[in-house]
Amino acid sequence: MKRRYRGTDAAVMVWAVAAALGVASCGTEEPGTNGPSEEYFPASVGHTWRYDTYNLTRDAGKAHPFYTLVSVRNVVAVRGLAPEPVFVTNYAKSPDGQRLRLNQASFYWPNKDLFFKYEYFTYGTDRFLLRGYHYLNEWEEPIIGTFFYDGPEGKTPFTLFKTPFELNAKWDVLNYGNPDPENNPTVFRNVDQKDYFGLPRDMDGDGQLDTMDISIIGTVAGNALIKTDLETLNCYVVVLTQNLVFHLSRRGDVQDVSKTTYWIAPKYGAAKIVWYQGSKYLDNIEMNLRTWWFIK
Repeated sequence: MKRRYRGTDAAVMVWAVAAALGVASCGTEEPGTNGPSEEYFPASVGHTWRYDTYNLTRDAGKAHPFYTLVSVRNVVAVRGLAPEPVFVTNYAKSPDGQRLRLNQASFYWPNKDLFFKYEYFTYGTDRFLLRGYHYLNEWEEPIIGTFFYDGPEGKTPFTLFKTPFELNAKWDVLNYGNPDPENNPTVFRNVDQKDYFGLPRDMDGDGQLDTMDISIIGTVAGNALIKTDLETLNCYVVVLTQNLVFHLSRRGDVQDVSKTTYWIAPKYGAAKIVWYQGSKYLDNIEMNLRTWWFIK
């Protein structure tokens, strides 16, 4: 019979979070296994995390929190391939599950009720990949969603994290094999900003379609302690720097640089996430881990 664990009892369990996942210890595992990433956020069906969430762009004083529930829907394991867990994120106005209108970029979208977000990951011995996502309405029907493309025929996942974590390590989120991500990052050019961030296809309101270029560089910036209701977690501070250039038909090229920071605790996953700090177009969102449940 399956048993549920909460809080400190879960320290010996494995788990993962919506935007961050991982592997086990020294990188000696055979290809196709979880490997080092599982040390940080391994996933089992039924694992659940609850976050207090704030839209700092619209509510800088944190007077109107909402709640984010993340759970593992399933884990697809194919022989010879790395496991692919599917995470479901449910946004709510209150802990009892009252729904909130959201989108990926602003976390508020008055024209559509978006209740669920499915994210598809793959974790392996040296990286953790975000393969794509879909937003669903209350009936779990697709509203918007995408996988990540680098051209008409290509499909490229995001390497969210390079594992095992090492202080000052850097990687190219769009091209893991890039030997010089800091000085020569990979750029996806003229992509659809709605697919990637839920932003309007007509950014400057002139009735013509706009596009964007995107590059993302990751680094392990340090360590920090994050206090939760249940205990204090020792975390790696992982920063993704998003460099966007919007090609606007009326205004010309506009650059937008922001940082998304993950505080990741080994065997606990993300204790805190701050999205898009410094962006002029993407809302600055803060998520703080409140409670968690694990299945054994």
